[in-house]
Amino acid sequence: MSLLKNVLLQHRARKTALHALRFAERLRNRNSEFAPSYLDTIENIGDELAMMARDLCVNEKERRALLSGLMSALRRMYRSDPGLAQRVTRRLAPRVLAASPEQSERGQWLRTAV
Repeated sequence: MSLLKNVLLQHRARKTALHALRFAERLRNRNSEFAPSYLDTIENIGDELAMMARDLCVNEKERRALLSGLMSALRRMYRSDPGLAQRVTRRLAPRVLAASPEQSERGQWLRTAV
C-alpha cells in the first residue's frame, strides 16, 4: 500500500506544480497586473507542497515522493534548462521535508491587502 501512496503523492505534486506554473505563465503572457513573479510562483509551490507534506505524509519517504513529483513537473516545464529543475527542487526541499510552509497566513493576508 505504501508504494501506491507514494505514486499518488508524486502524481499529485506533479499536477499541482504544473498547474501553478502554467497558470502563472499564462498570466505573464497576457501582461496581467495580477501575474505573480517567478519567485512568487516558486515560493507558492513550495508552500503548497509543504502543506501537502504536513497534511498527507506520515514519513520522509512520502515527502520525498512529493519532491520527486516537483522535479518531474519542473523537468517537463523547463526542458531547455535541465539544471533549473534541480536548483529549484534543492531550494524547496528543506521546506517540504520539514513539512512547514514558509509564509504565514497573516503575511499572505497582508500581501493581498497591499
